[in-house]
Amino acid sequence: IRLLIIDSITALLRGQTEGSTTSLAQRSLYLSSIADRLKALAVAHELAVVVVNQVKDVFAPGFGGIDPDEALPPMLYATQARHFSGQSPGVAKEAALGIVWAISVNTRLMLARTGRRRILSDDDLRSAKRARSDHPLQHQTSETEEKVLVRRIHLVFSPFAHPATLDYVILGDG
Repeated sequence: IRLLIIDSITALLRGQTEGSTTSLAQRSLYLSSIADRLKALAVAHELAVVVVNQVKDVFAPGFGGIDPDEALPPMLYATQARHFSGQSPGVAKEAALGIVWAISVNTRLMLARTGRRRILSDDDLRSAKRARSDHPLQHQTSETEEKVLVRRIHLVFSPFAHPATLDYVILGDG
């Protein structure tokens, strides 16, 4: 498997391009250029490219002088983002790279913590070990089991698959 992971382009752009229309246009050109180059690399070297996009807080109408009773224009990013962000309506976060990056990606996966924890049973551990190796499983006692954080991966969109959601855990050994 060939995989290139970039974490994170967002950090390079924070604070440098805030404010003016010119700086936002430069940021958009820069992001489009990066996306095009990464796609070309993926094709040329037959690899998958994963770019980690950070999230930022979204403030409700009423903050920053916006009238909460006034309807938002349909072309406003905040109005459209709910259709492609993968976030549920109650989550006040959005992708930090914005609309330019959103329309540049081929597949969007959203990873999140659920806030839930689970004690893994011996069957869970047995199937996880079986998937990783052919070595026989050594018995693990319940006394050493801890609650592990349940995480969620959501396939927001892809040209090859329907949207889907799956809960998963990350064990100490990967």
